[in-house]
Amino acid sequence: MTADWQFERDSNQYALGDLINVEASVKQYFHVPLRVFVDSCVATMEPNANANPNHIFIENHGCMIDAKVTGSHSQFMARSEDNKLHFQLEAFRFQGQTIGRPASNPNPNHSQKVPQINPRGNVLSKPKSILRPRPNIYGNEPGHPDGHTGKPHSHGGNLENPTHPDNIAHTSPTFFDTIYLSCHLKATTVSANVDVEYKACSFVNTWREAGGNDGVCQCCDSSCATRRARETNKQQISANIWEGDVQLGPIFISEKHV
Repeated sequence: MTADWQFERDSNQYALGDLINVEASVKQYFHVPLRVFVDSCVATMEPNANANPNHIFIENHGCMIDAKVTGSHSQFMARSEDNKLHFQLEAFRFQGQTIGRPASNPNPNHSQKVPQINPRGNVLSKPKSILRPRPNIYGNEPGHPDGHTGKPHSHGGNLENPTHPDNIAHTSPTFFDTIYLSCHLKATTVSANVDVEYKACSFVNTWREAGGNDGVCQCCDSSCATRRARETNKQQISANIWEGDVQLGPIFISEKHV
């Protein structure tokens, strides 16, 4: 998503330390108000949630642990709509991973689709993607403030000599690492209580819940799946819960240039 959360971002390229804006949403059916949660999320280098290495950044039924574990700025945003949930993940690379592989050049019209929860089943068959791959081996995007178009060109260089250093500098590829985000989403009726198994907690000096129910986050430092909680949830929610697994990617991460 864009920085103002209004539109889908038209590029899936980020620099280390950038904040990746992600929106989880649930379709509303039968005029029943629903509330969506991100139960768990893992980042991998390939489109397989069970791949190694991996980095679990949301666990324990909605506890975003990335900031507490790594000191990042990752967090759930304050909830403004029940059927949408926004979070930010600080772009990273895996330990021991070296930036230095040029991004592949996939079809710009093809992207990894990101399913949404469908209360009639698990996930929609034709989901809407949040990020669209638009690789740009020159490291510049159309409309960039410096006026670059993403095509090799001269910027005060020597047009008669293609090997002139000024020209080479503007035709060097940008190198990327690739990550995929795999998440398990849940949705409940709005009438169901936010509790230890249905929450969106972030660590910002202390645990905070996206909807203001901070008390349910106390279990994030231990275990949030208690027998009592499961029994309570079963009585409260009954069959009024929908869930599904979704994936976002590929996301390309490059070195941050200063």
